Amino acid sequence: MANACLGLLLTLMSAAPLPAAPSAVAQRPGLSPENWPKLAERGYVVWQYDPWAIFDPLGAPAEDQADARSITIDALMGETKVAVLMISNATSQARGFRVTSRLDPDMGRPPSPRLSDIPRENISLREVVVIESQIPDRQAHLFADALPLLNQASVVHVGARETRQVWCEVSTTDLEPGEYRDVLTIMPVTRNYRGGSSIDPEDLLPVKQVSVSLNVAAAQLPEATALHVALFSSDVLWMLGPLGPAIVDDLIDNGEATFFCMSGGSQAYPFREKIGDPTQPNWGRGAIDFEDMDRHLDLRKGRGRLVLHSTAAYFATSLGYVGGPGDAKDLGKEPYLTRYLDWMGAIIDHTVERGWTFDELYVMVADEVAGETVDVSVTLAEGLRERYPKLKFFQTLGAETTLEDCKKLEPYVDIWCENHISLWDAERRAYLRGTGKPLYMYRSSDRAKSLSPEGYFRTAPWLAWVHRLDGSGFWSYDFAAGSQWDDFDSTWATDAAVVYPGVDSVIPSKRWKAWHRGMQDYRIFELLDELTRRAAGDSECQKLCEQARHILDHDVADVFSPSASFFDFCTEEGKVAVTGQFEQVVSKAREMAAALWQALEEDDEGFG
Repeated sequence: MANACLGLLLTLMSAAPLPAAPSAVAQRPGLSPENWPKLAERGYVVWQYDPWAIFDPLGAPAEDQADARSITIDALMGETKVAVLMISNATSQARGFRVTSRLDPDMGRPPSPRLSDIPRENISLREVVVIESQIPDRQAHLFADALPLLNQASVVHVGARETRQVWCEVSTTDLEPGEYRDVLTIMPVTRNYRGGSSIDPEDLLPVKQVSVSLNVAAAQLPEATALHVALFSSDVLWMLGPLGPAIVDDLIDNGEATFFCMSGGSQAYPFREKIGDPTQPNWGRGAIDFEDMDRHLDLRKGRGRLVLHSTAAYFATSLGYVGGPGDAKDLGKEPYLTRYLDWMGAIIDHTVERGWTFDELYVMVADEVAGETVDVSVTLAEGLRERYPKLKFFQTLGAETTLEDCKKLEPYVDIWCENHISLWDAERRAYLRGTGKPLYMYRSSDRAKSLSPEGYFRTAPWLAWVHRLDGSGFWSYDFAAGSQWDDFDSTWATDAAVVYPGVDSVIPSKRWKAWHRGMQDYRIFELLDELTRRAAGDSECQKLCEQARHILDHDVADVFSPSASFFDFCTEEGKVAVTGQFEQVVSKAREMAAALWQALEEDDEGFG
């Protein structure tokens, strides 16, 4: 172990501290419609870009933007990495571009006998579909967001003087350490640049190729993480359709451990028309029809926790038993109190009969409670706890929830879920931690589609690491006021879903992939933490372990300095200021983990 540690130590000790973030110009070449005339003679440009950046699909790169020639990807075993190619069509007509991965014999195979080809199952190409949205200001905006796999023809259609994006996603699952290669070929389907029936070879648009080099380090990323994931899936009606199992699989694959049964707009809970009016003396639990709810319960059984979300709100508003928000305090009074407890009792009893235990089942009486609603929530929770002593409660805390509110709620909370803004309140965080109960965080914004995928979604697990939280999540996995594909089918401009329904599968968005990237980052931090602990007993690796600890205890947090404001990291404008720092920290952690893994493997005890 000592030799391996000393060898890397000499390299890393001479390395400079993490550099400042690259300039916005260097990292984010500007896209402007004014650039198209300057690119006309080139026909089209294939170039690299930041995968997480929001860009103008009607814009063109700078005149001097060179064509991409090569892509280099560094990864651990079990990691998934993304590289992006932009295709900018500077011609006056729409064109199709066939994008394929593989070393095509017709294009010539470069001699590199020491390299292995990336297996076909480990590389996938996705087209980034442009969605028009009224988020965030009820004006029309274009967002390159949905990420379906390329069609059977592998053709991307790019309008005249428009730019489209292709994702090259490489997984190192089941790959041995070493170097691998591939080539991406971009072939215009309509190659005659000038048009007309006469074809001059000089007028043909060229076929372009980009080489891909994959370097897999000898360190295995753990498949699971200790961080619990709590995504606010809305149980929209499409989950009841044929995609239901695929949706749950998608949630599980991305770490979901705490499911939410929610949404007054769906059939997650039995509705008024099915159970009658509970203010009437003849109301009874036997009238409840659980058919739709059972389908949700059965899809999730045995795959995580279940939270019955915002039950009081749905009883009061979705079911129409109280006049409006101003009457919410009446839920703590008769006849509503008893009727709510009876209604919830029926749901809890049925859920338990369906096979869920009290270790798996949680109730959230009300979401983001504050002020008068805290007292109502406590009253309802008291009633439920009297009936079900083993029942557990999950509680979200909004920005308006005070520390005094938290103290009132504490006897009826088993998991705290703090909003990401109040998370920076040291006094409140210390109190929540001091209760000894698990502490989660979540993000919630009705303009999430317009925010930086990296700054808003990727950093959420980073915040969990910085504050040593037990769980992380966001609203919402699948909420849409209408169709996830149509942001204009409702006056409520909050289609926050990070996935889209496909023909036979769930289609991810950039935002969903950014969350997945953040969870992988967290697993890299966990791996480095574990390796540092194991190597701590070797005196020759002391300095190396100290540098690893500095990454974990300081560099990750320093990404959020000097300010932790919502604007600085979640908006696209603010994210430019920290562009590059995320990858710098992760790259350094990845390099350190690979070195420690090697050192431990060389130890007599081995590692695995």
